[in-house]
Amino acid sequence: MILIVLAVLGRIMGSVLASVWQKRLYQSGESPYRIVALSMTMVALATVLVDPSFLGKLSDIDLWFGGFLLVSALLDTIGNLLLVKSVGAGDLSIVGPINSYKPVIAIVLGVLFFDDHPSLLGLLGILAIMIGSWWLVDKSGATSSQQSQVNQRAVWIRIGSIMMTSIASLFLKSAISLSNSWVAFQGWAFDRALHARRGDSAILAGTFLGLVHNFSRPSAGQPIREASLSSQTRRANFIELGFSLILMQGLTIWLFSKMSVGYALALFQLSALIQVFLGAKLFGEQDFQRRFLAASVMTVGAIIVLLAP
Repeated sequence: MILIVLAVLGRIMGSVLASVWQKRLYQSGESPYRIVALSMTMVALATVLVDPSFLGKLSDIDLWFGGFLLVSALLDTIGNLLLVKSVGAGDLSIVGPINSYKPVIAIVLGVLFFDDHPSLLGLLGILAIMIGSWWLVDKSGATSSQQSQVNQRAVWIRIGSIMMTSIASLFLKSAISLSNSWVAFQGWAFDRALHARRGDSAILAGTFLGLVHNFSRPSAGQPIREASLSSQTRRANFIELGFSLILMQGLTIWLFSKMSVGYALALFQLSALIQVFLGAKLFGEQDFQRRFLAASVMTVGAIIVLLAP
């Protein structure tokens, strides 16, 4: 039990710290594409160090298994590019809690593709998430109209990211059903690094960003980036980001094997509250009390949705 608690805390911190390093690298002038490419390459290399035998299995990969992994990795990479863009440009204390929409989107996908029917308790959870998100991005508490516009666009981009990763999870589950979770994770990590470096995901992500009020191009509402970091600090931040992602992904897989996926995902939602706190402390973001209370409502709503029968 103690190991599970520590693993949950480690997974939450890995997720939160990854967002912090992604935001810092983005604000220093790094492009989302380079951030995703380098960090996912580190994750892929880490899987080889843990289990080098995977490389010898590449020639024996089933066609359907490989196809599911490729599609899943492509959508996940697009989602991660959108995530870096939203976290980097928007306030962490606003964009972070939007992750509570993930179970909502999962329910919508279940209704569309699997004829699922959410319970009354689940619908109440969705309502709580919507109320909390409205309160979270309420213009009346914004420090400036320009930053308010940037945050609203960042929220839509974050929702687009969640949609991509949610659909990707359907293909990843199909791949796991043809093999096992560890082999699927290794293949997924390699494919994500490949997509990020090759640039096909960047084209599709750029198209989405262009649809959201040309958010991918500088504008009057775009926040000013910080001065460039030194090369040594930049390398350190990339390494820290890589370790954060490895910690997050590794503990996620281990926890899914030890406890109910619904319970695990519900506990992961607590990261939203930490992101609001770090947004205020590390990046000087305003309206802490309102955003913390709004994120709390969204977190409770997400937990209700995930645990609802």
